[in-house]
Amino acid sequence: MKQSDYNKLKPVIAKLSEVEEISIQDVMKLTDKSRTTAWRYMQILIDCGAVELTGNTIIESLKLYLKKK
Repeated sequence: MKQSDYNKLKPVIAKLSEVEEISIQDVMKLTDKSRTTAWRYMQILIDCGAVELTGNTIIESLKLYLKKK
């Protein structure tokens, strides 16, 4: 993950250290960004293997789960 991405995701990463799952609405609130930007942030975490995506096709119900090591 690039340093600039990490800096953008700090609030999300901090929240994931407290909880095991996070929704796109949570990411939007934590970062004060639009749904599209929040989804991009979620995708960064998925791509680097930090979290996995679960849920159905309704975007509001999608959750990211912290991967167990």
